[in-house]
Amino acid sequence: MGNLRQFLFAATIASVCAYPGWASAQIEFRRGDVNGDGTFDAIAEAIFLSEALFGGGTAPGCLDSADVNDDGTLDVTDILLVLAAGFDPAPPALPAPFPACGLDPTPDALSCDSYFSCALPSTAPESPDYIMTIGDLSGSIGDDETVSVLLDNVGMPLSGWSLGVCHDSNLLEIEKVDLGEIFDTVVPDFEIRNVYPGSGWTAGVVLSLSTGVTLSSGLGHELYRAEYELLAVGATGIELCGTLGDPPVPVVVRRAFTPGPLSPISIDGLALIEVSGPSTTFRRGDGNGDGTVDLGDVIYTINWIFQGGPSFGCRSAADANDDGAIDLGDPIWVINYIFTSGASPPSPFPNCDEDPTADSLTCNSYPNC
Repeated sequence: MGNLRQFLFAATIASVCAYPGWASAQIEFRRGDVNGDGTFDAIAEAIFLSEALFGGGTAPGCLDSADVNDDGTLDVTDILLVLAAGFDPAPPALPAPFPACGLDPTPDALSCDSYFSCALPSTAPESPDYIMTIGDLSGSIGDDETVSVLLDNVGMPLSGWSLGVCHDSNLLEIEKVDLGEIFDTVVPDFEIRNVYPGSGWTAGVVLSLSTGVTLSSGLGHELYRAEYELLAVGATGIELCGTLGDPPVPVVVRRAFTPGPLSPISIDGLALIEVSGPSTTFRRGDGNGDGTVDLGDVIYTINWIFQGGPSFGCRSAADANDDGAIDLGDPIWVINYIFTSGASPPSPFPNCDEDPTADSLTCNSYPNC
C-alpha cells in the first residue's frame, strides 16, 4: 500500500542541479543524515536537501552525509534514495558509513566540514504549536469503524510530516488507510502509506520538492482516515507511535526552511468494543444489501476486495458460498448463479432468515428483508 511516487522531472533535475562541493578535511558522519542532527529521519532529510538544491535553502554542513547514494554529487537521486530507505517495505541499504558514523570510504570532491553529532539518535523536540489527534471509535464485534487523524497547526507552515499508528491486535485490525480531506486541494510530490497487519500503519508526506507548497496554519486538518475491524470485546488505545517500519518511522512534522523536525503533541484515540447485538436476518449473496442478488453484488464485493471500497452492513450476506470468509470465491459464486445456472447461494436464500452456519462473520444491519 503506497509505493514511492516517481517524479516526472527527476531525470531533468538530476542532470542540471547537482550541488557542487570541494574536498577538504574529513570528519566522521552518518550517511543520509542530511541536516546533520544525528538522526535519520527520511522526511526531514528529503525536505532539507530539496530546499538546498531547489529552493535556496541552507546547504548541508556535511556534503558527504547528503550524498546518500555515494556517487560524488548531490541531486534528486539522493532525495529519492533517502525516501526509499525510510519508507520502502524492503528498504535499500545505504552506503557506508551507515547506520554507524564513520569516515567516507569513497574518494570524491565532496567535503564534511561540520557534522553535529555521532551520538545515538534522540527524539525530535516537542512543540506545542502542532497537535496530532486520533479520533475515538466504538461499535460491536465484527463492525468496521473509521477514525480520523487530525492536525492542529498554530505555528509555521509545514513542508511535510511522518507518523505511525499502533493498535492492540487482539481487539482491532487495520483494514485500510485513506487520505484525509486536506488532499482534496493539495497534491504532494511524495506520499506513502504502509500497513503492518497486526501492528498498525505508517505514513509520510513531502508536499513539495521544488515549488514550496506548504500546509498553512489552521485547526482540524484531516490528514488520514483509518478503517478498523473490531475483533473482540474490550477497550484499547489507538496510539501515535514511532516504532513501526525498518528503520522506524517517527512521529514528526517538518517546518518549511528550518533544519530539523519537531515532535507534535500526541492525543491518542480510544476504541470501545461491545458484544454484537442480536443476529439479523438476511438474504445470502446480497452483499450490497439492496434486497436482490444480482451483478451489483458482484461489483460491490470485488470493489471491497481489490479497491478498498465500502464495507458490508451484513458480512454474512456477502459470504455467498457460506465458507466463513469474504473473498473472490463469493463474487464468482454469484456470477455462476446468475449467468451459467450454477448453484444458488446456500441458506438463507432466496428468503431471509438467520444464518444457520456458525462462523466469525456478523450481520449488524440488513434493511431489505
